[in-house]
This record gives sequence, structure tokens and C-alpha cells, in this order.
Amino acid sequence: MNSPQRTSLFVYDGEGAAQAGVAMAIQSLRRCTKNTPYSVSRITPQDIKMGKWRDSAALLVIGGGYDLGFISALGQEGIDQVKGYVQAGGHYLGVCAGAYFASARVTFDEGGDLEVCGPRQLAFFPGACIGPVFPGFLYNSDAGVHAACVEWSAMDPVVKHAADVTQRVESSDASTSGHTSRFHCYFNGGGCFVDASSSSSSSSSSSYKVLGRYGDVVSCPVAVVKCYVGQGVAVLSGVHLEYAPDLLNADSPHLQPLLPSLHRGDGDRQMCLRQILQMLGIQIVE
Repeated sequence: MNSPQRTSLFVYDGEGAAQAGVAMAIQSLRRCTKNTPYSVSRITPQDIKMGKWRDSAALLVIGGGYDLGFISALGQEGIDQVKGYVQAGGHYLGVCAGAYFASARVTFDEGGDLEVCGPRQLAFFPGACIGPVFPGFLYNSDAGVHAACVEWSAMDPVVKHAADVTQRVESSDASTSGHTSRFHCYFNGGGCFVDASSSSSSSSSSSYKVLGRYGDVVSCPVAVVKCYVGQGVAVLSGVHLEYAPDLLNADSPHLQPLLPSLHRGDGDRQMCLRQILQMLGIQIVE
């Protein structure tokens, strides 16, 4: 393959990041980019604020944790660096908390003990990320982990207007064209992407592509979405496609009942993760 110009894949590691998630993302990215020129490393909030990383970055990943920590650590300067990087042609992968953080609004556990609700500045997806989709979430625990059924179809049509995004989100159809894969993968507190029509007019000209849906939830809400941001691309996911079942704690009583279905779906999970990385400009060796 032709050598990519930018070869650094950065995984956010700072306030708000779940350390287990950082380690899992690094492992999965290294597996996917084995025998390629890419390097995978952690990046701190301070490094992000300085901005030098943008010269070599092929991808910025922000994974699970809590997005208020991201906001506290990055501040306005760091958020502007991330937004500017993507708008100028960069690539962003936001998973779970990283997806809430990159939506225009967070609605998390509204009315509950863990409630976090409010607007967010990145707004790569110009609607709300609402969750948790499944009940039982607890911070720093796998007690609320689910094996979420994902209906994946990268063939879903691109929609260019916010109202159309809402119609797709509210549709009960998993896909309108192409082959749909159905498999289970790791979920712990993630959201779904809804109500884009309520976003500001400044984001309404962006286009979006629905990549995956929650197949075991009424109306099949959107689980994974690809967002076109300026010259760049962001993929946001409520499910942990980067979590490989062979790297999970097999001794956990909460995970043990889920591992058989996670292992059965692992081939599809890997395929979807590789597709996402390719959408984000990463050259994968098959």
C-alpha cells in the first residue's frame, strides 16, 4: 500500500478517560494496524491544547469514561484544537463518553442519580446523544454491562438535512439497502443519536450516515453514526466496537454470562471496526 502521510493514532488519556478503555482502544488499534506504518500512543489533555499533535495525527480517539472530565481537562483551548483538527480534514473516533462529548447535546440518565444534561461544543453530530440505552450503568463497574445487539449496515443512505436524520432515527427499519450484519458487542452506558432537527442552523448543512442500530431496542435507534465535519470525518458510537472479548476479564461474574455471545459476534465486530477505521482514512492490511 502507499505510505500514509500522517501515521499517528492518538488515544486520549486524561481526566474523564476510563483506564481500562484506554488500554482496550490501544490494543485494538494496534491489532488492526499491524504491519502498517501507523503508531498508536496515548495523548494527554495538555498535549492536545498545545496542538503540535495535529501535524502527525491520522486519528484522534476519545473513548469511555465521563465527558465532564474531558471538558474540565481540555478547556476551551483543547476543545477548539479538536474541533479545528477535524474541520481541517482530521479524523475523530468517539466511543461511549467520547460520542456524548462530540454530540451537540448530552442527555444522560435524565432524572436519575447520575444525570448529566446539557449542550456540548464539538457538535460533530448536531443532535442529542441520549442514554444510557440499557439500564443498570454504574461508573467504574461492569455490573451494568450488556451484550448489545448491533444491526450494522454501512449501506444505509447518506442524509443531508437534520430533519431527514430525525426521520431515519425514528424509523423502525434497520436498513434500506445492502447486507445487514447482526451481532452482539460490549455495551456499558452508551447512548443513541436522536433529534437532530433541534440542532442549530449552523450544523444543518452537514451530512450523516447511519452505520449501525440497536437491534434489540424498540424502533432500532441509531447506535453508530458517521459525521462529515468540514473537510474531516467523525464516527461516533454508543457501543464498544473496540472491545475484544478475548481481552475482557473472564473471571467477572457480570461478564461471564455475556462472553459466549460476544465471542460469537467477534468476527463481525472486527469487520465493523476495520470498516470504521477505513472510513476514517486509516489504511488497513487485510
